[in-house]
Order: sequence, then C-alpha cells, then structure tokens
Amino acid sequence: MLYIILMIVTATIFYFGFLLGYKVANKEEIQPKINKERIKEKIPFTEEYKEAKEEEARINALNQLLENVNNYKGNDEGQRRIR
Repeated sequence: MLYIILMIVTATIFYFGFLLGYKVANKEEIQPKINKERIKEKIPFTEEYKEAKEEEARINALNQLLENVNNYKGNDEGQRRIR
C-alpha cells in the first residue's frame, strides 16, 4: 500500500513540475518596439545631414566670435578660441 501511495505522489510531483517548467519556458519577454525612423535620422550618410552639420558649425563659430567681441576688455580675459 505504501508503494502505491509513493508512486502516485511521485507521479503528481513529476506532472506539476513538468507543467511549471513548460510555463516558465514559454513566457514571452516583452521587447520595446524599435523606432526605425529615429535610427535612420542618426545615420550621417546623407548630403543634407552633412550640409546641416557644416552650417551648424559655421553658426557656432560666428556666435563665438560675436561673444568674444562683446567680452573684450583689452586682454585675453573672457575670450575663447574659435575652431
């Protein structure tokens, strides 16, 4: 009688363990959707991107030059280099 109860308990533990393992293995991880358009904007292979970067660099240089003129006090104090 003890062997029959032991076989039933062992089979039930095996069955529930199998179901639990199956559920854990089939859980799908939620991955965020990738915005492809945003990634394409960051790739600097287009002519428009290069022109925009060059113009932005020119504007920054001119702004730095004007700031240097406004901060001029007769010496190098408050002056920054323009690249």
